[in-house]
Amino acid sequence: MQLRRIERRLALVVMFGLGAAGLTLGTPAQAQEPAAQTGSRMRILVPSLEHAKGVDDAFGKNVAEALRRQIDKLPTHVSVPKDELKESLRKFKIDEKDLDCIKSRQLAVQISVELVMCGSYEPATAGSFKVTSSFIGAKTGETFDVPAVTAAKPEDAASQIFGAFEKYVTQLRALAICQQYLGSQQWKSALDNCNAALAVNSQSATALYGRARALMEMDSLGAALDALRGVVKINPMHSEALRTAGVVAAKMDSSALSTEFFRQFLELNPGAANVRINLAADATKAGNPEGALKMVEEGFKADAANTDLLLFAGHWALAASQKLEAAAQKAGKDKPAKADSLALVALGYYAKLTTLKDTAADPVVVRNMILIMTAHKQAAQGVALGAKYTAIRHTDAGLWSAYADALEAEGQVPRALAALDSATAYDTKGDFSTYAKRGQWLAERGQLGAARASLQEAIKRGKITGEDAAGLLIGVGLRDHLSKDPAGALEYLAAGREFATSAETRAMAAYWTGYIVFQRGSAAASKAKTPEARAGAVGIFHEAQGYFDNADAYLASHGQARATVEKWTAYIKEYTKAVKAGGGTEKAASGEKPDATKSPAAAKKKKS
Repeated sequence: MQLRRIERRLALVVMFGLGAAGLTLGTPAQAQEPAAQTGSRMRILVPSLEHAKGVDDAFGKNVAEALRRQIDKLPTHVSVPKDELKESLRKFKIDEKDLDCIKSRQLAVQISVELVMCGSYEPATAGSFKVTSSFIGAKTGETFDVPAVTAAKPEDAASQIFGAFEKYVTQLRALAICQQYLGSQQWKSALDNCNAALAVNSQSATALYGRARALMEMDSLGAALDALRGVVKINPMHSEALRTAGVVAAKMDSSALSTEFFRQFLELNPGAANVRINLAADATKAGNPEGALKMVEEGFKADAANTDLLLFAGHWALAASQKLEAAAQKAGKDKPAKADSLALVALGYYAKLTTLKDTAADPVVVRNMILIMTAHKQAAQGVALGAKYTAIRHTDAGLWSAYADALEAEGQVPRALAALDSATAYDTKGDFSTYAKRGQWLAERGQLGAARASLQEAIKRGKITGEDAAGLLIGVGLRDHLSKDPAGALEYLAAGREFATSAETRAMAAYWTGYIVFQRGSAAASKAKTPEARAGAVGIFHEAQGYFDNADAYLASHGQARATVEKWTAYIKEYTKAVKAGGGTEKAASGEKPDATKSPAAAKKKKS
């Protein structure tokens, strides 16, 4: 049985509590709603249509004028008055004939206009003109392309453009509702309305991003990532889509893809160290701490001594290490070497940070350093560090707890227990499992009575469960006592049965108790020369059988142990029968007693 150290846990809970991490994902860029919340009408800049040299400009001016008249009849939109347009052109020193689509958008931003109609025309057949036009969000760049129209009269062209614009209004309304539902976290309703907006305009980056957000929150990660790729294809500068794609890829356990999306985001938003840290926090929360570490490490190129970067580089290297270790533990595998190397990377960054901060170093960082040192054969350095900082931060329970770990690893048990006493005294919120640690250390050193009392207190305080305590005591008993001190092992197994709350754990303890008692019976039987001695062996065998009879919940999932018990049960029956008939082991049907040292159970004992 492999024993797990109790409460030698690294302080990663602070990662999102130090003020620099944890920006929420952005909502879609604000849609141009059909009408503002105040009831005002959305303003649209409709300049004259562009045309090539030599083409009569009257047609383009008349189309714009006719379109403005139709828009002005809507309850939700209104065009910029011609006089205001002229005044704005004069103010910003722009000639109206130079007012192309780009300059129109720039002007719209300056005069707080939400939408721009951009259009151009060219001669077609039989005196008609072909008109192409779009409605564009002045700030967002969101574009709704109107299908090309051909008309001889400006009014006809304007009517066709206006008909398409009414469909665009439908899209805007659906998109605005989608955003409202996103804001209230009603993901299914948000998805339905963003899909409705996309049905009108499949190239709406805003609607597509809203769809992606809703799908992500509904755990449809593959579909969300596809939508986000679509957003970036429409608008490669959509930084929030890149950021969200990084989060989604991390949730899908695609660390390399997640890191690539975050890298692209940083190219668009290089910013200061805090921007990099916030983005790395997104990666970590989504499950990609190693990618977060890489992002932070890139920041050292510009600022090698930035204490915030050093802090979070240490935290995220440690988070990456623990993620690998947890995955290996879940799979029943040994801790990978990379987990150790990442922990030592964290130690390196923490060491640089404490060198810069010295006595002002964060106690959490120091605690993590001591625990990493203790776990990587540097307990002596951990003891020295603990002695220094507990003298400075004398009332910090976490430091005392970590210091106790280092002392215990160095074999300085009395000092370790005294450090635990200090940790307990200063742990006013009950954050640390000092009683559980004490129970384990005492149990491992043969002080079972004191260990039981500490474990009972740990259970009372809610730091461990009865199953935790049972597993600990049974494990120590089998690991440290089974081969050299069977009587001691029986005491630990009995204590484990008392703490156990599950049928399987109690059955496991019963099996191993029966195992030890059976070996006692075997030894007694081999020496028995008189009927009384053989009867005594029978009594011991029957005691073992009683424990085996209570081990069903364990034997059901351990085939080799079950086979061993079946063999031994048969032997007990034959030996008992032979003794009752007046004989001994020589009359047992099996002809010999089972060799316990070759049993599957014994093999398991060696592994533990």
